[in-house]
This record gives sequence, structure tokens and C-alpha cells, in this order.
Amino acid sequence: MLSLTPQTIFKYIDRDIKNIITSRREKRLFHRLMPLWLRRILP
Repeated sequence: MLSLTPQTIFKYIDRDIKNIITSRREKRLFHRLMPLWLRRILP
């Protein structure tokens, strides 16, 4: 069984979300998501 810490799981999810936002940044709906996502994560 593979055991992952919450920090590791968050890191993977965060990376996937950033990749999704970056790949779709040309689309109007995704234009401002990266700043919103980073603002939510960073204190």
C-alpha cells in the first residue's frame, strides 16, 4: 500500500491545477484563474 502525506497530495493537486490553468490561459474564462489560485494558496 502506498502512503502519501497530505502535503504530498496537495502538491500533486496544486501542480495539476496550475497546469490546467496554464494550458487554458488563452481562453477568456481561465484568464484570471492563476492569480486567484496563487492568492488563495499563498498567505
